[in-house]
Amino acid sequence: MKNGNACWRQLKPTPAHFRIRMRADYNSRFNYDRSFLNRVNGELCIYNTIEIIKRYQPKVYIIENPAFGRIWDYIEHILGFSIPFDNLTFYSDYGFFVKKPTKFKSNIPLRLSRQGLPSKVIWAKFKGDYNERSNIPLSLLREIYPQIIQHLQDSKNDNDTKEII
Repeated sequence: MKNGNACWRQLKPTPAHFRIRMRADYNSRFNYDRSFLNRVNGELCIYNTIEIIKRYQPKVYIIENPAFGRIWDYIEHILGFSIPFDNLTFYSDYGFFVKKPTKFKSNIPLRLSRQGLPSKVIWAKFKGDYNERSNIPLSLLREIYPQIIQHLQDSKNDNDTKEII
């Protein structure tokens, strides 16, 4: 859709970065109610995620979403929450059949593949269900978890050293 996706209309250069689209903005077949509900659910989900991070201040947190999704602007500009590390990767680098550029934004750096291997299937012709399209490849998780464990062990060793000094 012009000027943004289904629910968000990005306005430039005004200070109001986003505004909710009106029904009249659509000139094609589109289910406004469903899209609006999905947007609200997405906003509430990420709002609550950020609130949990703020309250409990975990040693490690990672948020996964499509690389070019508007949720990243929403987190930074609307919620005012800065996530220090932008870990871009492609699911195709981990054996997934489509390229699927994805960000794992986190408070620790992750060393993830950024090759962007070509897709084996054209996304528009893919007939899989939502869960099949959305599952994080197991090989990618196997690359992330040891990095989390290493970070936690390094943090523990740093704290042990500080206590000795």
